[in-house]
Amino acid sequence: MLDRMKDLMGAGSKIEEVSVKIKELAKEVSSQSKDVSAFRKELSGLKNEINDLNTTAKDSLSAITLQLDELHKTNEDYKKELYDFKMIKSEIKSKLVQDLAEDFRTELRNETRKLDTDVKAFNDLKEELCILVTKFKSVESEVAKFKEIAQEIKSADFKLASFAKELTKTDQEKLKLMERVDYLERLVAKERRGRN
Repeated sequence: MLDRMKDLMGAGSKIEEVSVKIKELAKEVSSQSKDVSAFRKELSGLKNEINDLNTTAKDSLSAITLQLDELHKTNEDYKKELYDFKMIKSEIKSKLVQDLAEDFRTELRNETRKLDTDVKAFNDLKEELCILVTKFKSVESEVAKFKEIAQEIKSADFKLASFAKELTKTDQEKLKLMERVDYLERLVAKERRGRN
């Protein structure tokens, strides 16, 4: 029986040790439970933030998608406008070239008619001028230039760019020559009156 009492006493001290350990474990579990609770709150807060971020990201993505669609549409519209502009530019350029070419042809025909008239008038006066050439040496260089220009007009295939300049020069020389021809005609008429 004594042995049994000793065993019970030994068991009592072991029970106390176990009780102390259980209390320590209970404190530790309580502390960890508080930590877990705090962690859960923090985790819940993070979850809410992630949900907010997801919502914001979805909204932003929707807005960006709409902007990209709008940008794509604007780009397509711009391409179409640019194409239309190029077509209009091409048409205007073509029409302008045609109009300029037609105006130039008309002007060229008019000037050619004037030139033909001038050449005919020159040929009509040629015989009379040949008689007066010996008396009026100063007219000789002008007549030579006019003959040279007339020959060049008949024989040369000159460029359009130089034609306008040459035509202007010819017109100026023609005017000078016509003034001299008028002067010569007056002199011839005066000389004929003097003979009669």
